[in-house]
Amino acid sequence: MTMPDFKPIEEWRENVRQTPPPRDIVEDILSDTNEVSVIVGRSGIGKTNFCNQLGHCLATGYDFIGQKVLTKSSVAYMGFEVDKHQFEKRTAILEKHIPSSPLLWVDTPAQFFKLDKNTEANFRKAVKSGKVVIIDPVRYIVPGDYLDPKVVTEFMQRLQQVMRDNDSLAIIVLYFKKLDNRSPQEPDDLWNIKGATEWGDMASTVMMLERTKQGHKPGGGFAPVNQDNITIHFAKTRNAALVHNPINLHFNRQKCLFERI
Repeated sequence: MTMPDFKPIEEWRENVRQTPPPRDIVEDILSDTNEVSVIVGRSGIGKTNFCNQLGHCLATGYDFIGQKVLTKSSVAYMGFEVDKHQFEKRTAILEKHIPSSPLLWVDTPAQFFKLDKNTEANFRKAVKSGKVVIIDPVRYIVPGDYLDPKVVTEFMQRLQQVMRDNDSLAIIVLYFKKLDNRSPQEPDDLWNIKGATEWGDMASTVMMLERTKQGHKPGGGFAPVNQDNITIHFAKTRNAALVHNPINLHFNRQKCLFERI
C-alpha cells in the first residue's frame, strides 16, 4: 500500500479553491425539475409557515434561512388546510421583513384537484403557471388512503408525470406521527411507519421538521423546551454524495418567519 504524498499547504489550498463547494440547500432541493420533494413533520410543527417562507424566497430570490436562492421561480401554492384569514395576516407580517412575493395562490377546494382521471385536468390547469408547486398538505388530493402503499405509488407516479409534462418541481407536505407521539421523530422513522416508505422512496429530497432536542443547563439538569425551536433533518437528498447536517431554526412570531440559530 502506497502512502499518499504530503503537499505544501499552498498547493492544498489551491486545490480546495478549485474544487466547487457543496451546493446549498435550496439548490439541492431545486436541483432539477420534474421531481418531487417532501417536507414531513407532526401536526403543529410549523410546516405551513416553513412552506410559506420557502415559497416567498423562491419567488423573490431572497435568502432562505441563510442560504442563497440562486434562481427566482414562479411558485404556485396550494393550501388546503390553512385558515385563509390567518394565513393572509401572517403573510402580511412576513412581507414586512422579506420582499413581497408574486406567489400564485390556488384558492379552490381540494376535491377539484384529486389526481384521478376525473379531475387531473383541473390540477394540471392550476399548476401550469408554477415552476415550483407547493401542495400543503398533499393527502387532500390523493385519491384514496394516503398511507396505503399501492395508492401512494400510483399517486406519486402520476404526480411525477404531471411535473415532467409541466417541467416543474413539486414540494409536497406530509403529516405523519409515530406510534408513541411523545418521543421525537428521527429521519429513519420515515421508513418505519405504514405508508411512509413509498413517499420517501419515490421522492428526490425528504426534509423532516421536528422540535429541537432538549439541551442542558450550564449548571446541570435539562433546559426548558422552546416550542418555537425546530430542527430540519435531511432524511434523503437527491445527490446521495452530499451530506447536509441538521439545521436548527427559531420561529420568530413577531416576524412570522424562521431564523437560523
